[in-house]
Amino acid sequence: MMQAIFIIDSSGVPIHTWKNRDAPKDLFKMKEESLISGFVSALINFGQETFAAPQRIDFNGYALTFYTVKYKEGLYWIAAISDSIDPRNATGITLKKLADELRPLISELLKDSGFVYDEKGFGKKINQKINEILKKQIRFLPNLRSETLDSALLSTIFGTISAYFLLQLNQYINEIMGINDVFISFGIFAIMIGISGIISGFIAGTPLGGFLGGYLSLFLGLILFNIEQPLEKLLGNLLVAGITYNLLAGFTGFLMGFFYHNRKLLLLKRRKAEEELLPEEPIEEGKEEISKEELDSLSDLENMLDKG
Repeated sequence: MMQAIFIIDSSGVPIHTWKNRDAPKDLFKMKEESLISGFVSALINFGQETFAAPQRIDFNGYALTFYTVKYKEGLYWIAAISDSIDPRNATGITLKKLADELRPLISELLKDSGFVYDEKGFGKKINQKINEILKKQIRFLPNLRSETLDSALLSTIFGTISAYFLLQLNQYINEIMGINDVFISFGIFAIMIGISGIISGFIAGTPLGGFLGGYLSLFLGLILFNIEQPLEKLLGNLLVAGITYNLLAGFTGFLMGFFYHNRKLLLLKRRKAEEELLPEEPIEEGKEEISKEELDSLSDLENMLDKG
């Protein structure tokens, strides 16, 4: 998920900043936007001179990705702070799309030798365009398709249904066409298995989720398809499928999940610790907490002094 986007001119001056409304409160806490933009521009300039303009730098839980955009009058940079779990390729694709879509607006904003005019409300237009692009770049159902276990479960549920119907289709094709050749029949069956894995991988949207979804979907689909078989024969077929067909479906699901995963941004589920933990109240200078035992001791001492 993108947390902030900075547009910086060729001299390193920030001309526009977009921040995610759902960004962690501590990400920009006690930090001026100009200081953050200045840090980003300095890092970009340093990277251009030393590292031949790297596309992404990872920090603790976050990543900085930047992209150089050229237009008629010169160039500017688009930099983004995102979650480090977002795939590198996905953040790169997002920034390229931002560059392409924002180029006309930024070129107009930087007219007259880079002096910034915003009399036509370019800032609002830029924010609208950024929101539109990010909405397209975040995967569908991000709450269920960003983590492996959630995506595997979703993929298994819907993948099982598709696997069952594909097995039915495979049987129908063989019966209608009257195929007796083992190799042709196996080829059609392998295609159906591949399609099943592709569907599972696409639904999962993650590599491991696609593998688990593809493997389990075909496994459950075979159970439903062969439910009327004797138990011993069913278990034998499942054992053979578990080390052959299911692995093929899982591998296909992995590849499809990997392809999708590297093109779409994730949604990181954060634990709102500040809402779960009570803040510690600082003790004012000169005032210390005293226990009940210490108060009793002081009282006894005071009584002894009074008697004396």
